[in-house]
Amino acid sequence: RTLSITRNHLSGTIPTEIFRMPKLEHLSLYANQMRGSVPTHIAQATRLKSFLVSNNLLFGRLTSYLGEVTTLEKLSVGFNEFWRGIPTELGLLTNLRQLVLEDNRFSGTIPTEVARLTNMEYFLFSRNLLKGTIPTIFAGLTNLLEFRIAYTGLGGRIPTEFQVLTNLYRFDLGGNNFGGTVMTEFGFMSGLSWLALNDNDLTGTIPTELGFCNNMTRLSFKSTNVNGSIPTEIGYMTALQDLAMSQTRLTGSAPPEVCALRLLDLNLFVTDCPGRFDTGVSCAVPDCCTFCRRGDQGA
Repeated sequence: RTLSITRNHLSGTIPTEIFRMPKLEHLSLYANQMRGSVPTHIAQATRLKSFLVSNNLLFGRLTSYLGEVTTLEKLSVGFNEFWRGIPTELGLLTNLRQLVLEDNRFSGTIPTEVARLTNMEYFLFSRNLLKGTIPTIFAGLTNLLEFRIAYTGLGGRIPTEFQVLTNLYRFDLGGNNFGGTVMTEFGFMSGLSWLALNDNDLTGTIPTELGFCNNMTRLSFKSTNVNGSIPTEIGYMTALQDLAMSQTRLTGSAPPEVCALRLLDLNLFVTDCPGRFDTGVSCAVPDCCTFCRRGDQGA
């Protein structure tokens, strides 16, 4: 039922004969040097539950025949060279819990058909060549635990409808073109542990409602246009380990409540040093900020 050949320097293409094995449920070929694409013969694997071929040299269009393998629960094709559009037929895989497409060259928009996958827990699309926005219909994926779409080229506004995703613990939106103000609805996403908003066009102040996310361990506003002062409510995040707020328009002093987190688990707190243009954050409490970035530094 299981065929696993990983990290073995396998080369060549994926043999089509594999998919004729009548009892095959789990196929793992990740971390090899296999070339070619995913054979259309995969449609013959009527019992296949997991297909893991990440970290290879696969390329071309991802076959739409994957949509016929409706038993699939895990599909991982990340870290390859697949290109063009994401097959809309993936929306037929209603048993899918894990979809890994990151680090490829997929282009176009995210198909709305993917919103049919209501069992989805891990949605990893980072580092592709996409366009458009996050479909608001994805708010229906209430079982999501991780949603990663960093450095994909997506933009627009972050859907406020996502506030219902209370199981989501990692939300990685960094390196995109998202704009507008930071939505206050993040405060309703009580499961959030990792929120990356860095390298976007976000503006306005940091919402105080973020303080309700008391499971937060990593929070990044680095390289955005957020302004105003750091809310004292960030100090309610007693599990916080990494707080990145450099290359922003924040001003004022770091609140004592945030500095107090350095006595707990906060290991990294990076801000901009106060500068001549009335920007930057001063850390009056000794050893509060672990590092302040000056205007001529690239860190």
